[in-house]
Amino acid sequence: MYMDLRCVYFQKPLLESGTLGTKCNTQMVIPHLTENYGASRDLPERQAPMRTLHSFPHSIDHSLTWDRSEFERILGKTPNEVNKFLSNPAEYASMMRNAGDAQARDLLECVFDCLEKGRCETFEDCISSARLKRLQGNITVAITCQREKRRQHEGGQSMEETQFKTALL
Repeated sequence: MYMDLRCVYFQKPLLESGTLGTKCNTQMVIPHLTENYGASRDLPERQAPMRTLHSFPHSIDHSLTWDRSEFERILGKTPNEVNKFLSNPAEYASMMRNAGDAQARDLLECVFDCLEKGRCETFEDCISSARLKRLQGNITVAITCQREKRRQHEGGQSMEETQFKTALL
């Protein structure tokens, strides 16, 4: 609404593209020809905007939506793409080459990762791989925490003050 108010004030055109991804919701606002953006009200959305899910998740619904999309990607879409590739590699490669977009590249990378990088021959290999991935995640979190503590310490607070304030939260 702020941008709408500024465009009305300075009599500038506005192209509102919406925030729900590829929904193709646009509205052209031209001074003295169309109503301003704030003059009309949209129906309530049934889904959260993609920018909210990725940048500012603040409710359990956002978390659940993101979790579901990741679940579908990891356990649904990627295995389906791998099966398509394994059933007919030449046809799959041709189809991806003809598509030639970023989504096709992402799909090919997922198939490659699944077949080459993530290959486990036995159940024990799967367990070892999962443990390594969990360890990598834990190390990343530990390093991030250490950097944050160091930054706060260098900002003038003692480590004890920082730990005490953290414990209060």
